[in-house]
Amino acid sequence: MAVKYYIRYFDIIGVEHRLDIFDDTYEDEAIQVDGKVTLTYSDTDDSLEAIRGQGLRVELEANTDLTFDSLWSEDEKTYKVEYYRNFELIFNGWLNPDGWFENWVNTSGIITFDCVDGLGYLSDLSFVNESGVPITGRKKYIEILAIALQRTGLKLPIYTDIQIRYTGLSESLNILDNVYANTERYIKDDGETIMSCEEVIRDILEPFGAVLTSLSGKWYIYKPNQLYSSSDILFNVYDYRGINQFQLLPLDTA
Repeated sequence: MAVKYYIRYFDIIGVEHRLDIFDDTYEDEAIQVDGKVTLTYSDTDDSLEAIRGQGLRVELEANTDLTFDSLWSEDEKTYKVEYYRNFELIFNGWLNPDGWFENWVNTSGIITFDCVDGLGYLSDLSFVNESGVPITGRKKYIEILAIALQRTGLKLPIYTDIQIRYTGLSESLNILDNVYANTERYIKDDGETIMSCEEVIRDILEPFGAVLTSLSGKWYIYKPNQLYSSSDILFNVYDYRGINQFQLLPLDTA
């Protein structure tokens, strides 16, 4: 996937910001454009809200020769975006066609749109694999979460730390990697309707009081009270498929 447009600028304290907008069909050199980026988070009054989305608000400076019309699409997950601060990946997601807005004055204008991390899509996506095939059999919680998160269209690593254990489970082991579910439980009472990916994720995380969010190009699953009360948070690291990467990393290096 090639970069079609990019924004690059420095703020007043010298931090470099860069946004890359990707287009599968584009084959020429990336075009630098003027604009700015604002990082946003979903609002919630519930500290234990299980799914917390992250987003971007993007403003592009347009003119009659550069209207950005090609970026608007009725389809979700068409244009991927990556946002960096001082070369560190901060956000990985998709241009959201629902947030497109144009403000023109004569021959110049500002094009404004939102970018989302894909978590908001999960309520409309059934718990199936990338080919649309229903999930069957007995799977670990971490595998089930990975399958659901892949439906965002983003293949991000998963960092988890839930300091809850069942009797007999070693403190060195991750609860999500040692509890299994029969995936048939994710069929609704009518015996036919498959639960949404959001429902599946909530079914796993809410009993633990855990939350899911995206940060710096990763999925994080954690208990908020642990971050508040402990400086010794160590995250178990998995790839986007839910395969253990045999790492324990603190938050400041994760």
